[in-house]
Amino acid sequence: MKEIFKTILILLIVILGCQALPALGGEEQQAPPEDNLIVPGERIGPLKLGSKPEQIEALLGKPTTVAQNPVEKKIQWEYGKNSDFFIQFDKSGADMIFTTIDVYSTKDGIKPGTDFRVVILQFGSNYKFQNFARQEMRYVAFEKDGIGFLVQKDTIKSIFVFPVKHK
Repeated sequence: MKEIFKTILILLIVILGCQALPALGGEEQQAPPEDNLIVPGERIGPLKLGSKPEQIEALLGKPTTVAQNPVEKKIQWEYGKNSDFFIQFDKSGADMIFTTIDVYSTKDGIKPGTDFRVVILQFGSNYKFQNFARQEMRYVAFEKDGIGFLVQKDTIKSIFVFPVKHK
């Protein structure tokens, strides 16, 4: 759990505008139109957990920004000026995928912009969270489902998926 929140904290810093290394040739990307389903623990649209960087690049093109996390030995790619997609890679492939685009939703219609109370009705109250008081935001992770949310004032700003760790 600590690893997830540590990773999320790093992603929050990058998403909120900390310095990242501009990728050569990065362009603003549009959401892929063919598949807009968020499947917890698996994928956001065609972007699947475990995908290699070259597979993501084939779908979205070159990332807008690239950052390295030397502590956790992970690479983070960001697409779009508003963090439309944020993908973190470890040595085995994509291990966390974020989106802020509201055309992507779960089968029950949960998407960026949804009231967080709807999430509680769908996923229950068994979640872990971390507050970021300065930004009035909190990360909420449903570990058993492989889905999480960046929430600001009870509104979902971003949805992320990550692998479910079986005990």
